[in-house]
Amino acid sequence: MAELYPLRFQPVYRRYIWGGDRLRTVLGKNTGDEMYAESWEVVDHGDDQSVVLAGPLAGVSLGELVREHGAALLGRHHPQPRFPLLAKFLDAHRTLSVQVHPNDAQAARLDPPDLGKTEAWLVMDVEPGSVVYAGLKQGFDRPSFEREMKRGTAELCLNSFEPAVGQCVFIPAGLVHALGEGLLIFEIQQSSDTTYRLFDWNRLQADGTRASCTSKPDSTPPIFHSVRLALSSPSRPTHLAVLVWSSATSSCSIDTSSPPRPKATPRSALVAMTASICSQ
Repeated sequence: MAELYPLRFQPVYRRYIWGGDRLRTVLGKNTGDEMYAESWEVVDHGDDQSVVLAGPLAGVSLGELVREHGAALLGRHHPQPRFPLLAKFLDAHRTLSVQVHPNDAQAARLDPPDLGKTEAWLVMDVEPGSVVYAGLKQGFDRPSFEREMKRGTAELCLNSFEPAVGQCVFIPAGLVHALGEGLLIFEIQQSSDTTYRLFDWNRLQADGTRASCTSKPDSTPPIFHSVRLALSSPSRPTHLAVLVWSSATSSCSIDTSSPPRPKATPRSALVAMTASICSQ
């Protein structure tokens, strides 16, 4: 195989009911007139593979690169069975279902085994009034959350805030979360596709019945009862740690306070940061 060089990959586009058109209109993706929810930029997960776009390695998958050039790609973390991270853009034209992901130990017990899923979101674009749901409000625990889900009022339990462009929100495995409508997100996560959908805002299916959200149809029975539901503690205020990106200094600072919100980074600056992977 040829020696490594700066690699660019063909995006893998995903269509879901909540997707929109901002992958094309904001990020310049070549999606035509179709509505897409996600663009997977870097992925090595089973049949889902990034493929090199150009150069001597054109057409080679990321999985092959890990097997042939693992030391160069992964450094001190070599060897690995696959590239450990997955990076993607999400266009939340509609609010996503309330979800939770397992950690590594829990995901290893699945059939087939998978990695856990800890992730982080960089906010690229925000429509007025858009919110992030992350964790449970103070005073709510798993039994009360389950009770409100059965009643169809799970939103009463969820901590939420209006993010600013440039914020980065950390979502550890076990944290109940959802993206609200109107958000454009860049996500980096563990290379996993294990998601348990807990609540879908009482949306109706085609037959008029309320959707049942416990897991993906093709997954094993949910391990919801063994997954930690955070952020909640009756003995202390609930708050989130937010990384704030500064395009002026090319650095991140950590904000662990509740509002006020940090000053927004211009959307154009964030789009410029990702121009090299958005032009395809």
